[in-house]
Amino acid sequence: MPIVTLISDWNEYDYYVGALKGKILSLLPEANIVDLNHRIQPFRLSQAAFVIRNSYFHFPKGTIHLICLNSEPAKIKNIWLHITTDIFLSVLIMEFWV
Repeated sequence: MPIVTLISDWNEYDYYVGALKGKILSLLPEANIVDLNHRIQPFRLSQAAFVIRNSYFHFPKGTIHLICLNSEPAKIKNIWLHITTDIFLSVLIMEFWV
């Protein structure tokens, strides 16, 4: 059963977290989703980095870590992805296009 952790600058008052969890479970029905933090200050990549830096090593190898920042519905401008033999880390950063 894969473990998927979530860090975001979304809050729990909108639908984004629930929609993301629904999509993850649609793709990986056996996934175990762990909410690490959804109170990152908007656009604060350094705060998200602090959270993941101090928590990822507590999870088993093969855990998928998703970090979603500034990602309200908008065109995707940047997606960062880092994969090692021990860690799968995806940082999704969406920038607003005015």
